[in-house]
Amino acid sequence: MSKYTPPSPYTYTDEKWKVHSVHPQRLFSQRKDDDKPRPARGARAVAIGIRSIAPRTAADWAKEADAELWASCESVEEYEERKRELEAAAKVAKENQPTFHRFTHLPIELRYRIWGMVMDEPTRIAITCSGYTRPQRPRGGRCGTVSPGCPRVYAATAFMSPLMLVNRETHGLASKRYRRAFQGVQGGGGVLAAYPSILTIEISTVRLLRMENLEMLTEIVVVASPGIWASCFYKEVSERFKTMLATGSIRRLELRLTRLVTEEERSKDEEYFVSLFSDIKAVDVEWVAPELIIRPGKEE
Repeated sequence: MSKYTPPSPYTYTDEKWKVHSVHPQRLFSQRKDDDKPRPARGARAVAIGIRSIAPRTAADWAKEADAELWASCESVEEYEERKRELEAAAKVAKENQPTFHRFTHLPIELRYRIWGMVMDEPTRIAITCSGYTRPQRPRGGRCGTVSPGCPRVYAATAFMSPLMLVNRETHGLASKRYRRAFQGVQGGGGVLAAYPSILTIEISTVRLLRMENLEMLTEIVVVASPGIWASCFYKEVSERFKTMLATGSIRRLELRLTRLVTEEERSKDEEYFVSLFSDIKAVDVEWVAPELIIRPGKEE
């Protein structure tokens, strides 16, 4: 393999606005017809046992973004050029952002109104499950069938609202609006959230959501396999979905399927939710159905 100039480190800003420079381990590949080293993506890891549910930090996001950029380039030189372009674009965007230096001189009522507009930005929450109970054979089930295990360990992650860290004034306002929600099964952890919030969750964990947390959701993204809604093992999940949607706060429902689907499979999922919406509408004629989006998975 020919010699090359090591790539420069990437930088990121953490939650306390400190800048860090990181020199990650770089992976390369080599083609048979060329001895030039090329950036490569690491092999997929197969997790065995309980997955980590540590909160995702700014460092995690920066690492993933840099790894994606590195793997998409054909050479170290291309990586360096594209990284410079991204950094230059970010610098220009920051310089062109207007700054109002006399904000503190505004009347307090106007400042509160501006901070309130900032708090209207949705909180993006993700729930990750890392442990399941042992599956049990359903009563009256056929030989060889087992019901899916129930999640027993999960954690919610979300970025804290910047208003909690600006100054005492914004902290006081944000503290009145945001509350701890989406705690784990044992009542620990959770995130600071308020309406509107966007929740991404695996289908098996839906049954663990508490009713008091649903009122702050405006959008929910559910990761599931195609056609699983009609399964008899997910009747409990189906009932929980009906309860969640009946609150009327959810305006958008996205199904993020784990693989590509046929038209027949897609139509079955659509028919299921059309029927579910009809059941809710029959009970509450003023209920407004959320926008339904079905996104099939991509081939790896």
